[in-house]
Amino acid sequence: MTEPDEHGDPLDLTGARLDGLSLSGFRLAGARMRGAVLRFTDLSHADLTGADLVEATLYGTFLEGAELRGANLTRASAEGMMASEADLAGAVLHRADLCWAQLCEADLTGADLRDADLTRADLTRAVLRDARMTGANLSDARLTGADLRGTGVRAEWARTVTPLVQGALFDP
Repeated sequence: MTEPDEHGDPLDLTGARLDGLSLSGFRLAGARMRGAVLRFTDLSHADLTGADLVEATLYGTFLEGAELRGANLTRASAEGMMASEADLAGAVLHRADLCWAQLCEADLTGADLRDADLTRADLTRAVLRDARMTGANLSDARLTGADLRGTGVRAEWARTVTPLVQGALFDP
């Protein structure tokens, strides 16, 4: 587990290489991790609330059940990230590479996914209510049972980029 330093400042891991480490359950709320490399790192059930992960490399990172509420993952490279049941409500994922990401049952309520690449991402039963999705690439994404109300994504359009929309909720 980790806490802010003696001055109350958040942990600064800017540019750190943390490949393959097990940080499951660690408290990293507010941590500065800009440009950090976390390939195949286990951050399952970690608290990354409000963390700065701008341009971080999260390729194949395990984030199942992690708390990322309000985290900034702008331009993060998160291809193949496994974040099922993660809380990403209000997170900023603008221009993030989320190809092949596993986001089953993740909470992305109000998240900023503008221009994010979600090609072949698995969003089965994910909650994306009121997420900002302008320019997001959903090619071949799995949207089965996902809640996309308030995102501006329409069922008719979604069906043109992916056949996997059974049970998904869209605005009328």
